[in-house]
Amino acid sequence: MVDLAEFRPKPRRLVFSGGGIRVISFVGAVEELHKANQLTHIQEYVGVSAGAFLAFILVLGYNFEDIKNIIRKFDFGNIRSIDDPMQLFLFNQNLGIDNGDNLVKLLHSLLKHKGFTQDATLKQIAAATKKHFRFYATDLNCIKSYEFSDKATPDAKVTIALRASMAIPFYFVPVRDPLTNNILTDGACIANYPIGQLSSFEIQESIGFTFDDYKNEHQTINGAFEFLNQIMSCYWVPRNKQLYTKYSANTIIVPCSKFPSWNFEATEEDKTKLMELGGIAARNFLKSVSKKQQRRRSVS
Repeated sequence: MVDLAEFRPKPRRLVFSGGGIRVISFVGAVEELHKANQLTHIQEYVGVSAGAFLAFILVLGYNFEDIKNIIRKFDFGNIRSIDDPMQLFLFNQNLGIDNGDNLVKLLHSLLKHKGFTQDATLKQIAAATKKHFRFYATDLNCIKSYEFSDKATPDAKVTIALRASMAIPFYFVPVRDPLTNNILTDGACIANYPIGQLSSFEIQESIGFTFDDYKNEHQTINGAFEFLNQIMSCYWVPRNKQLYTKYSANTIIVPCSKFPSWNFEATEEDKTKLMELGGIAARNFLKSVSKKQQRRRSVS
């Protein structure tokens, strides 16, 4: 086990990129940090899209065994709500084909299990858990990131914040900002890896998690979901590469580009493999940091 207590300040913040089903790999990575005693100072979780969902679960206080059991046993295909063919014909009106009802039901269930009501606000959850969190959506009317947090939007319902951050364009019906009525959609449209939304000081005390999409490996496109994902990737993959190159000292990169991010029906075996890949990436990161710090100490 790598112990970095004497080498670097422990992180105060974890930052999760979006990535659909591949975000499952972050669970294995975060668990490795926990085993290495690196999470004792965590005060805040930051996330976009599926990364916001993981941040939400961690803020609520689910332990790693619970999280892994939920991930392995839950069929994420059940969050789809497109049983009515008429939804396709209402796209021009709704701007999406899935109203997100089943996703919200999952969020309500996770809240209830931890003693929160369905209408729990960001402020209420932060007060109860003593943890801060930020979820980013995209304001399409203003073409900018929209921050949901217990500081910026304390009275916002956490389910609304997550629905907005996870509102994959063209698939999920977007969320309307209750204050401005602007259209809010997936935070990945502006910044899939939200470490760039933090101040330089905040970045120094953070560890982020993202993927190795920069390798440009061939991806099979078998349907509309994969097609849309590849279109969006044309924007955020180059942007991600810039960010995790710039902040490599604070970023754990999980090599799982071969796993389709839209495969919500992933098998239990695939989910386990993703978590294993995350664990390996975290261990490599910790070893790299330890070696760098040892070299600095020997020079000084």
